[in-house]
Amino acid sequence: MDLKSLVGTNYYVLIPEGNEFKLIHIGKGAHGYSFIFRWNPKLYTDFDSLKKYLKDHQIYNHFGRRVHCDSLMEYINNKRGEKLIKYDLKKVGKGDLVHIMEEEDTQVIKVKKRRKEKKYHVKHQFVDDDFGVPVSEIELRK
Repeated sequence: MDLKSLVGTNYYVLIPEGNEFKLIHIGKGAHGYSFIFRWNPKLYTDFDSLKKYLKDHQIYNHFGRRVHCDSLMEYINNKRGEKLIKYDLKKVGKGDLVHIMEEEDTQVIKVKKRRKEKKYHVKHQFVDDDFGVPVSEIELRK
């Protein structure tokens, strides 16, 4: 499996670099998979620091359209139950490229007029591989 050939949408943040700006790949949303995050340890090291980082930067998709942080986070949360790419990459010997981060969520559900707390772990995958559309081809739009 080649991540470049996986059909989906790539997302980038625009960061200042000297007098210019640079697009940094943050991840890819693909049909049937949980969101695939790009491992960028110089910028963030876990899901919480990624969320904080995204709030402070402009986000663009690979069509050059600006994406609001809250919209992207909602999209990511909606994809949580889908398959992790880790297992497909492991089959082709690239499993060591994937870093899995877990966070604990608390979900409150009503059962027979009583409130019951259920804790579960949510996995976020960070892939240490360069994939997607070359940044030089992206033309930013408002």
